[in-house]
Amino acid sequence: MPHIDTVRQWLIDKKEFSAHYAHARELQADVCADNIYAIANEKPERIPISEGVSRIDPAHVNDKRLRCDAEKWRASKLAPKKYGDRVGQEESNRPDNRLEVVIRGVAGSQVGIVVSENNEKEVEGAVLSQSQPP
Repeated sequence: MPHIDTVRQWLIDKKEFSAHYAHARELQADVCADNIYAIANEKPERIPISEGVSRIDPAHVNDKRLRCDAEKWRASKLAPKKYGDRVGQEESNRPDNRLEVVIRGVAGSQVGIVVSENNEKEVEGAVLSQSQPP
């Protein structure tokens, strides 16, 4: 196997190798997503309480949650367009017959725009503070 520095140089110098490498990384992100499904469907470990009675081990549940979060993070870094944080957009009809569009950024910042029936636009609060989405 070539040294990592050699591979990095190939990524810079060889366009075809770089394209194959990028495709392989996207496939690797899909494997991470598949791993999440497999982890979530693992049979949980149980702790015996008495004869014939047991309960799910909370430590095992936390371990599964941590493993899923790690795979989600990894997939989001390998293929950010597919598995990364998305900028959302929501629309709601206001009682005064105006359409309100709230655009939420990844960090939770918001921009609110209200459009009336005659297409007059009002910017409410321009960029709001770093509030969390409801």
